[in-house]
Amino acid sequence: MDHRIRGVRRVMTVLAAVALIAPLQPVAAAPIPAQGAAVVAAPAVVSSTAVKLWVKPTTRLNIRTGPGTKYASIAKIDKGQPAYATAKSSNDWYKITTKGKTGWVSGSYVRTCSKGCEIDAGPYTTNRAGLTDRYYSRLAGTDLYASVNGAKRIGDIPANSIVYRDLAWERKAGQVSGWFYVRTQGADGWMKSSALKRTSSAKTSNTTKVTAAAVRRQSNGNIPASMLAAAGWDKEKTLLAAPAVADLTKLNTAFKNKFGKNLDIDLAYRTLDTQKFFYSELGPYIAAKPGTSNHGWGLAIDFPESYNYSFSGKYYKWLKANSSKYNWVHRKNLEQYRSDGSKNPYAEAWHFEYVGR
Repeated sequence: MDHRIRGVRRVMTVLAAVALIAPLQPVAAAPIPAQGAAVVAAPAVVSSTAVKLWVKPTTRLNIRTGPGTKYASIAKIDKGQPAYATAKSSNDWYKITTKGKTGWVSGSYVRTCSKGCEIDAGPYTTNRAGLTDRYYSRLAGTDLYASVNGAKRIGDIPANSIVYRDLAWERKAGQVSGWFYVRTQGADGWMKSSALKRTSSAKTSNTTKVTAAAVRRQSNGNIPASMLAAAGWDKEKTLLAAPAVADLTKLNTAFKNKFGKNLDIDLAYRTLDTQKFFYSELGPYIAAKPGTSNHGWGLAIDFPESYNYSFSGKYYKWLKANSSKYNWVHRKNLEQYRSDGSKNPYAEAWHFEYVGR
């Protein structure tokens, strides 16, 4: 027999043996959907892209661990509270960070902004906040805005008020030509650059010989510019009632003899709008009812809320012991503890008031 035929027969014999051992199984046909039945698609893959913008909720929202309602809620963000977004998912959710929490909020319930935005620059600490780019308001009634296209935050800032440009936050808020992001009056927001100047023209003494009693007869928060002045040694030229300047200067001289530096004034005169802003932001435990604060007559100053000016700090302790010699006092109702030994919820180490004439 031809060897090629014998080879073919051997192959066929092997295949037959394999078939007996493991018979082939029929392949089931793919099921055909019944007429009218819905076809279920595979879940979409959610991707995200980097963004740099601010979101502002139109209602109180859950902050979730992922971009969708199936993810757990880890916190909430209030209506109108700005938050910085760093990513946007393909299903329209934004990754934000606010008040120490990072998570996702639905894009269906936020407004977005990339330039001249209202932002959250963190809790208020001091007017300066470590800033050095100093300006002064050019005219009385200078306005501070929440955003470039938004509502006024404070609308009656006096001429020659200290203003610090905060360039880092300005960049994060989205720079707009002709506008600066600033800190002033204990608040932050947007101000037109044309409303600012580099130097103060405030007087540095009580040239009109006005008395503290005359200042107190004025409408709180609406003190005429002629009754305001700045201490000559104060590099920021912080405005306060003119009759208080001379005694504050004497107090500063004694302070400097002791510590080798000038007093640090954070805030002094507050207009009515500024008082309203503080009351809204801080509440009655910290801010006086608008129209009643001694700041509204320029007869109170706040030192920075730093350790040395705290109840445990060396500056506070010295001021508490010596300021009354110069007609500046720390009120008993602002002390750390009440007469019964309980903690005072209204305590303020940094606040001193003028009691001179």
